[in-house]
Amino acid sequence: MKLDAILIQPKTGTWDAMSLRVPESLLAVSAVPIKQGYNIAILDQRIEKNWKEKLEEYLKQEPLCAGITSMTGEQLKYAMEIMEFIKSKSNVPIVFGGPHATLLPEQSIKYKKIDIIVFGEGDYTFYELLDSLKYKKDLQRVRGIYYKRNEQVCRTESREPVKNLDDLPDYSYSLVDIDKYETFDLNGGKSISIMTSRGCPHRCKFCAIPVVYPLWRAYSVKKVIEKIKKLQQDYDISNFYFQDDNLGANPSRFVELIIELSKLDKKIKWGTLGIRADTIKLLTEEQIELMYKSGCHNLDIGVETGSRRVNQFINKGETIETIIDSNGRLAKFPIKLKYTFIIGFPTETKQEITETIDLALRLQKENPNAYTLLFPFTPIMGTDFFDLAIKYGKWLKVVGF
Repeated sequence: MKLDAILIQPKTGTWDAMSLRVPESLLAVSAVPIKQGYNIAILDQRIEKNWKEKLEEYLKQEPLCAGITSMTGEQLKYAMEIMEFIKSKSNVPIVFGGPHATLLPEQSIKYKKIDIIVFGEGDYTFYELLDSLKYKKDLQRVRGIYYKRNEQVCRTESREPVKNLDDLPDYSYSLVDIDKYETFDLNGGKSISIMTSRGCPHRCKFCAIPVVYPLWRAYSVKKVIEKIKKLQQDYDISNFYFQDDNLGANPSRFVELIIELSKLDKKIKWGTLGIRADTIKLLTEEQIELMYKSGCHNLDIGVETGSRRVNQFINKGETIETIIDSNGRLAKFPIKLKYTFIIGFPTETKQEITETIDLALRLQKENPNAYTLLFPFTPIMGTDFFDLAIKYGKWLKVVGF
């Protein structure tokens, strides 16, 4: 069958040394077109050593487009390398999507190698785009894109986020070689990352999530359990990493999830990219114990600061006391905790940085399973803090094309 589209995952740089997660965003974007009969291939530069040869083979089939995703930052240089190669071998249109395209669509569409930008969620946008390219329809009918027409940049109306994630088709995991990916190691067994929700209802001023995912939504717990069981059955996966920005955004749903995880016939081990201390505080001791028994082995919690003033300034939405209390409650269980902090917020003083370091040390002292990581503040265009960073001149570095 002739190839209709290539979706390409660029290297991410330093993050690749820590884990190789399945390219879930590309699996998501391909799901609707595949259900509608389109033939799509995924090429992952991170694991395909001879990616140029493979890509050239795909390009010879003259697909409708080549789609590339990227975050803001180091990944962009690899995305640009791929774009340069495509344009040196073919006239296939390049479609650029992902977080950077959503944060900076107008800047991105000006890059000479990019033909079309998908901003926002691409599930239905990419399908409609393929349909328009295949049948030579007016691109203006496709919501959620920028494109070039006679050297002029055109923009279509925005697309509303998908409200019911359960309505989306299941991923076609056969597009990737799952055995080549390893999310994290929990003492043996295959691992995979999965997303059970999109976005976060909180509005921390430094965070890009409210821009990329302005609305929090989640798959039903029933759908999540079905997916886990299928991955267990088809690929013998035993370790699951929930890549949600906030797995506990809806506390009652979170409790329902750990109850159902604890009922699985084939027990799993799991961790999560994002959960907040205020969710942990709402749990009873019995529910925390159930969370552990359901397979929880690691939690990543963003603390950001040890300063009460900065905590309020960044609109964190939970108190330092909540974080300390939740840490103490979790200390009773052998769950590895990764606390992340940010240093260098606009207006932050040296004394407040000291308070952050003091809190990091306290959390580790009061919980032997906890460790902390400190990152420098990086202003992200599109967030509330970007203009503040310019105003206060805090380590401003804008990364783009």
